[in-house]
Amino acid sequence: MDKNNFLITAIVSVYNAERFISGCLEDLERQTIASQLEIIVVDSGSSQREGEVVRAYQERFTNIRYIRTETRETIYQAWNRAIATAQGKYLTNANADDRHRPDALEKLVDALEINSNAAVAYADSFVTDVENEVWPSQNITGVFHWPKYEARRLFQICFIGPQPVWRRDLHGTHGLFDGNLRSAGDYEFWLRIAAAGVCFVHVPEVLGLYLASPVGVELSNKTLSNTEAEHARQQHWPRRWGALPRSSPSFLFPSLHQTPLVSVVVATFNRPQLLKDALSSLANQSYKNWEAIVVNDGGEDVEESVRSVDHGGRIRLLNHWGRLGQAAARNTALRLTQGQIICYLDDDDTYLPEHLEGIVKAMLHSGSPFLYTGAIKITESLEGGNRVELSSNDIEDSLRTDQTKLLAWNFIPLPTWAHRRECLTHVGFFHEGMSSHEDWDILIRLSLLWDFLYTNRKTVEIRVRPTANDSVTTRNTFAKLRDFRIIYDRYPTPNQDIASARRRILSDLGAKHENWRSYCRHKIRQLLDRHILWRIKARS
Repeated sequence: MDKNNFLITAIVSVYNAERFISGCLEDLERQTIASQLEIIVVDSGSSQREGEVVRAYQERFTNIRYIRTETRETIYQAWNRAIATAQGKYLTNANADDRHRPDALEKLVDALEINSNAAVAYADSFVTDVENEVWPSQNITGVFHWPKYEARRLFQICFIGPQPVWRRDLHGTHGLFDGNLRSAGDYEFWLRIAAAGVCFVHVPEVLGLYLASPVGVELSNKTLSNTEAEHARQQHWPRRWGALPRSSPSFLFPSLHQTPLVSVVVATFNRPQLLKDALSSLANQSYKNWEAIVVNDGGEDVEESVRSVDHGGRIRLLNHWGRLGQAAARNTALRLTQGQIICYLDDDDTYLPEHLEGIVKAMLHSGSPFLYTGAIKITESLEGGNRVELSSNDIEDSLRTDQTKLLAWNFIPLPTWAHRRECLTHVGFFHEGMSSHEDWDILIRLSLLWDFLYTNRKTVEIRVRPTANDSVTTRNTFAKLRDFRIIYDRYPTPNQDIASARRRILSDLGAKHENWRSYCRHKIRQLLDRHILWRIKARS
């Protein structure tokens, strides 16, 4: 093959990996872009027969090169040796014991071809503990669901995965891998280029198969891996970003043979005690085949709130570096869910014990893609950190309203929802450009495609605090007016009743906003008058 035709170079570093090398080369030659793939095997002084195996493959394939050193070197020294002679426009590390989906490299290269501003592409991976599995494996023990790229989050945990693809010319600008490192050299390089502003792109598909081997470099010496990773975090964290965040837990999810049917999405911000109550109500569910993804949207630490109630290991906590908004927090969680049924829980609301059980039964019986339950509205106050219930009332009547009226106002509280995962394929995720009412926006999109099923079992407690200023929806009348206008413009309607209702609502919101402005002007005048009076008295 003409070397100029190589689109991508796969680097295979081996040391005493004879039992893996044949399967590795077969896996790479099965790639859909194998005709544009260069394979460089670097044998770092192995005492086994990798060289003989590779030479046998070289007789069959002209795109394989073999380099051997007589002394053992680190993985990253081997990678650097291959990079120095690689011909591909793109590079990837093909670990000898890992495997790929047949179109994995094509998908990752395409992501970089499409996103010219990105230099590294990464995808999700299955995990197995069985050696030399082939795609698709029947022995999956877990899955790495990586998040969308965010530079600050990368400093909390390495989520680039075991099989990324990157542009070769990165090394001309940012140097090679640190050959002195033995375990976290790839992470160090990703942090180095992330701090320099290099963009990464996530391909949200499972494209790889990772062998969780107890004798692998990373898992065999966790202390070394953690020490090197922490040093890299400290070394490359830009001081202009503020304090270095704490490292986060793994994105490894448990075996797909134990995949939860229900995924509960929880976004939280600065309400650790209320969050604990919400999660306690989840932990007390009669139905047990669920997981929860909690996303702390840049607020105060909630690890203790989660740890205190998560006795079954079903709750995953993720942290946004800064506040990105409820929509972004929910989207982060949604991208990591495994369940076929998606539910939502606000951090200040609670489920009754039979809530999830009722949802699962209703969904499986009806086949409906979207349903919502009844709810109880509880008015409460917080006194010394304790919740004091002031009143409660049934909001069943408002929930029975014709769903077409969603085009005028939202009458379905988010925690009462449940929908099938595939609904998101049709309507997309929460709109991150909205400061509030993003749940209403996606609800309209859902309602335009499906009839909703209402179950009148009141299994959710919607909690409100009239004197509190911690509700995103209630604390800013101007933002509320703006978001209503956005939604009305986005979803026009020929229905005259709905159009009339919209005009009344906008008029009421406008009046409330003007009253608030008048109140603020009055208060400002009072303060100015007092200040002037104080100045006069001071001079006299």
